[in-house]
Amino acid sequence: MIILIAKYLERINENGMTLDSAIIILAAFFIPLGLVLLQKDLGMALVFIFIFLVMIFVGNIKLWQIGIIVGSGLAAIPFVWKFYLNGVKRDRFLSFLNPDKYQDYSLQLRRAMTAIGSGQLFGKGYMQGPLNRGRKIPVKMSDMIFAVICEEGGFIAGFAIVVLMTIMLLRMLQISNRAKDVFGSCIAAGIFAMFAFNIFENIGMNIGIMPITGLPLPFVSKGGSAMVTNFFSIGILLSISLRNKKSMFMDD
Repeated sequence: MIILIAKYLERINENGMTLDSAIIILAAFFIPLGLVLLQKDLGMALVFIFIFLVMIFVGNIKLWQIGIIVGSGLAAIPFVWKFYLNGVKRDRFLSFLNPDKYQDYSLQLRRAMTAIGSGQLFGKGYMQGPLNRGRKIPVKMSDMIFAVICEEGGFIAGFAIVVLMTIMLLRMLQISNRAKDVFGSCIAAGIFAMFAFNIFENIGMNIGIMPITGLPLPFVSKGGSAMVTNFFSIGILLSISLRNKKSMFMDD
């Protein structure tokens, strides 16, 4: 999705907005988004939406066109809330706002926050976390890996993770800004958006400021397809960065 949208954003920058380009970009976004929603994976659907918005912003799409797209998305929120987020899904989504009210759905959150708080400054020590060792943290290898790190490594370890992730994201933005063409810039921006949302959502749902959606923490959570996708994405970013350096060297 990122590569296809980036290609047509470059074409729009060169030749102006055409009906064909607009249709392809929207199809490249809505088709995978629809498939993800059919799988009832709201977290990944939000990732797709954030990627799309960041890319059209970086792709120099006119503000009134962005306004129409964002407005259409906002208009769909009541429909999604009523027909998609209903019953159990809605209660799970709202549980992060009031864990005590939705206790049947907030166990994972409450355990994660307890683990993070109990780690204090330096943590309990590697493999010494009582909640981790007692298997009291649900989905601790992926969703709640940040809680495990904080319980055993304390605030120091959690802060180190945030700093490392921030450095990686800033480097992605730098690659996007320095790319020699719109295509490379949009791809780098799309990959940045993918990582940024996953990082913010995963850490946020561990500390209670975001709903629990099951998104992994890049390069930290256990996972097969997610890990492969992350490595592919970093490889693409390195390629964009290398092309830019070669271009600068040739110009000199």
